[in-house]
Amino acid sequence: MPENVNEPIRISIFLPSIETGGLERNAILVANHCAAGQFRVSVVFTRVVDTMRARFGQRVRLKCIGQAISVPFFHPRLIDAFVIFRGFVRHLRVEKRRGATLVLSFQSNIIGILAARLARVPVVVRVSNHPVHARYSTGLLPKVSEKLKLIFYRYADAVITNSEITSEYYRAHLPVLVRTIYNPVDLCYLEKKALEGAGHPWLLSKECPVIISVGRLAAQKNFVLLLNAFSKVVGEMNARLIILGEGGERKKLESLAVGLGIDKKVDFPGYHENVHGMVAKADLFVLSSNFEGLPNALLEALAVGTPAVSTDCLSGPSEILCNGAAGDLVPVDDVDALANAIIKNLRSPDRAQRLLKAAKDRLRDFEQSKILGEYVDLLLAVSKRQYSI
Repeated sequence: MPENVNEPIRISIFLPSIETGGLERNAILVANHCAAGQFRVSVVFTRVVDTMRARFGQRVRLKCIGQAISVPFFHPRLIDAFVIFRGFVRHLRVEKRRGATLVLSFQSNIIGILAARLARVPVVVRVSNHPVHARYSTGLLPKVSEKLKLIFYRYADAVITNSEITSEYYRAHLPVLVRTIYNPVDLCYLEKKALEGAGHPWLLSKECPVIISVGRLAAQKNFVLLLNAFSKVVGEMNARLIILGEGGERKKLESLAVGLGIDKKVDFPGYHENVHGMVAKADLFVLSSNFEGLPNALLEALAVGTPAVSTDCLSGPSEILCNGAAGDLVPVDDVDALANAIIKNLRSPDRAQRLLKAAKDRLRDFEQSKILGEYVDLLLAVSKRQYSI
């Protein structure tokens, strides 16, 4: 600790690749909240999307270290983490000379831990996904990475997860403090954004029920499952499906929709900065993922008043939907179960609204001020070494 106990604690947020995902949005909320309070916050990165840069508050210091490069066969985030490593260690040593410093790592946590230990500062890592995600990878790297995490996370001062089931996993494997802190939901912001307009002709002039889903067009989100289930739904009733997002599986999904004969009833409008108006006007939100951390898209759909159906994937949906009491949960990759759940919700809107009411009550546990306060409490405890496992 510095001699002046009133000197603000310095937090260096390790976020090598600032893209447009939920992880980055959560990190920005934490950074802005901490900077507005009793911390001096630096966010250290190599690559940033301009729309995300604009979300940081004026009191957050953005520090770019290194230059983004492309290496064949390696994920850009992994390369960014290695590019930033040496500069991040130097940054931490400078910060440490100025006062009490700690690291909050949101990405490439093994690199974040190594840098913090070399600089001899405390480090808190935040885990986004349950380790089950490695099972869905065809490559070796994610599986090796999960094994390495169980070794290196032992050298963290604390591990934050965003679901209780993920915390249970790490508590069983690590001799360090493991704390569940859910993703923050800004209910007032979402309600305001939901009023900005539906923005899609199927929602502006609704001729039949409209189902909506939001996410990267990637294997994790399993939109193949959703399309196959939807093909069964339209065999029973008239409906439309909108899938918002962009990604590498676009052509595959469009071709599947044609092959299933549902291409006139499915639309892929691409990425939208504000999806909330469209989600609010839809009749049902569907999450079809193979795995998640704590799905922001599901939380946000409920927040704007849209009933939801989700796969019971690890982890998060069951905790959000109260094990099915606040929305139907179906097994992962079960086409018939998902189709039946969608039909049940569309044909029984009163039941869907009852489940939604339970979900809205549950959302209080994810309210932004509560969650950000939990981050502050944990970071203060770690910085002062005032915590127990």
